[in-house]
Amino acid sequence: MESVLQAVSHGWPYFIGLCVFVNIVGWIWLKREETRRKLELADHLRKLIPASGPVRSDESALDTVDDRIDTFIADITDLLQNHRGDKEVSAMVNRLTIKDESRPDMKTHRFETWYSLFRTFAEVFPLLGIVGTVIAIWAGLSASGADADKVGKVVTNFGDSVISTALGLAAAIVFMFVNAWFEPGFERWLAYKEQVRDIINIAKHGLIGVATRGGDTA
Repeated sequence: MESVLQAVSHGWPYFIGLCVFVNIVGWIWLKREETRRKLELADHLRKLIPASGPVRSDESALDTVDDRIDTFIADITDLLQNHRGDKEVSAMVNRLTIKDESRPDMKTHRFETWYSLFRTFAEVFPLLGIVGTVIAIWAGLSASGADADKVGKVVTNFGDSVISTALGLAAAIVFMFVNAWFEPGFERWLAYKEQVRDIINIAKHGLIGVATRGGDTA
């Protein structure tokens, strides 16, 4: 038991370092995934808007992908709310209601799960540092011999406990800033899912209204 605790105590800083590396890779993946999904969504929304339609906002080279998505969503919403039976707009409505409900770029469950996990790690790192300190003290107190020898072991393991605590606190601070930097973009992209759902609902209601008017005319 003593040897196991000593090994864990010595290896704990390396374990925290491994967790830091995994988090760095995870945040890089999250950012790349967010950027890729946003670009796909912007391209898809742009293609939905009829080129010769009554509503199409100008695009600027300075616009961010979020600006473009917001603009395209506003344009599509305006087209749907003012739908008067135009052929191209009708095709857009049909595509929205039939095909676009199951678009893969709007399936966000996996992204949300990993985002929640890596965001939580910022709060876990200080606890990992504390655990390393506890293990180092435990390993010293579990050593065989007199009390003086145990105290000597605790002092010997103190270096590992300090390293574990420092790594845990440093990692927590860094990843809290990382989360604060990336969170607005992530949350904004996740909000696009609800906005697209709202667009689809508007399209569905538009189809129902058109069908009703057609039945009344008949």
